[in-house]
Amino acid sequence: LFGFNHSRDEILKRREIIIVEGYFDVISLYGCGIRNVVAPMGTSLTKEQAKTAGRYADKVILMFDGDSAGRKATLRASSIFSEIGIETWVVSLPQGEDPDSLARKNRKELLNQIEQALPLSEWLIREAKKTPDEEKTEFLKTAISVYSPPKEHDPFKFKKFTSRLVAE
Repeated sequence: LFGFNHSRDEILKRREIIIVEGYFDVISLYGCGIRNVVAPMGTSLTKEQAKTAGRYADKVILMFDGDSAGRKATLRASSIFSEIGIETWVVSLPQGEDPDSLARKNRKELLNQIEQALPLSEWLIREAKKTPDEEKTEFLKTAISVYSPPKEHDPFKFKKFTSRLVAE
């Protein structure tokens, strides 16, 4: 995890880790005082990186770019964390923004976005509401697939989630 050597103490202190997509995101956030931030080294988050994050933090926050690629990366990373039994929280950045650009433009807004992170289940429900009708069926399948590992751990929580998801 890029930046882990600099962020480890803060992650342990806060028991919270923010995962961003790229190196510049880590550098910009660290530069504006957010010290519990890392990025996957390589193309995307791996299961081993997710396990490392989970060993050091009780709360995992994903903050990827505010575009369709960021949404896909969030779904992919959340699926990995769900598979190993770690629930994630998601920061939804405004369309066209990424952590680096927002950190340079408006630190206060960046901090506000982090404070408003949603649990994965809530983020998936909100995204389902925003998904166009012609894409909704595919998104619902993806959302259930991403969230399905909690079914094994807490079937009642999974049932509540799926009921709310399809009601949207």
